[in-house]
Amino acid sequence: MEGGDWGLNSALAADDLFAGALVGLAVFVAFVLAFVVVWPVIAIAAEIVVVVLGVLGATVGRVVFRRPWVIRAHVPGTYQERAWRVKGWRNSRDMIDSVSWALERGLPLPPPRAGDDALSR
Repeated sequence: MEGGDWGLNSALAADDLFAGALVGLAVFVAFVLAFVVVWPVIAIAAEIVVVVLGVLGATVGRVVFRRPWVIRAHVPGTYQERAWRVKGWRNSRDMIDSVSWALERGLPLPPPRAGDDALSR
């Protein structure tokens, strides 16, 4: 114990080794948590963003390029179906209301409007 060294060097070395092991364990746990928890959350968020962008793109494409909406009326249990191609958001909503109103009351289904196509099967 020369020069006032009361064995502190060996004690400090052991503390450094223990602290290094704790830091290494903490880094490992953080990596595992990031891989098991954070990565799937990021992947799911990215997938939701892709789906939302796809729906928005399809809706904008229909509205901007004036693609017709297809309105279908189907009788369950049979092969009877009527369909209309209707251009415009408001016109399609009006056609849905007209078809549902006629079906509820047992009236004949409305004919296609000017500029719209009728599909029948």
